Amino acid sequence: MIFSISKREIVKYSRLLLKLFIVLIIVFIILTKLFDVLGNIYKYIPKTREEQYNERPLRVISSTTKNT
Repeated sequence: MIFSISKREIVKYSRLLLKLFIVLIIVFIILTKLFDVLGNIYKYIPKTREEQYNERPLRVISSTTKNT
């Protein structure tokens, strides 16, 4: 089977693909902005006691102390 594509169909589908590509770019930009805003909001959510405990720096053992 030989498919014959007219010039009009090529133009129609190329414009459709271009519109689809532009819409995908716009959706990608909106999603990245949304996740950026959500990440900033997450910083201000009060943390549970367990999360605060896990974020505390570990006690540094001085090298001058000797094990007996």
